[in-house]
Order: sequence, then structure tokens, then C-alpha cells
Amino acid sequence: KVSQKETITIRSLKNELAEVVAEA
Repeated sequence: KVSQKETITIRSLKNELAEVVAEA
């Protein structure tokens, strides 16, 4: 089971990665 905190962290990492890709 994944905790809510882990889910939020993963989501934040994906958002940051998406922003980096968009800037590239």
C-alpha cells in the first residue's frame, strides 16, 4: 500500500519532470 504522502511526492516529481521537459 502506498501512503498518501508518497503519492503526493511522486506526483510532485512528475510535475517537476514535465516542467523540465517543457522548457527543453
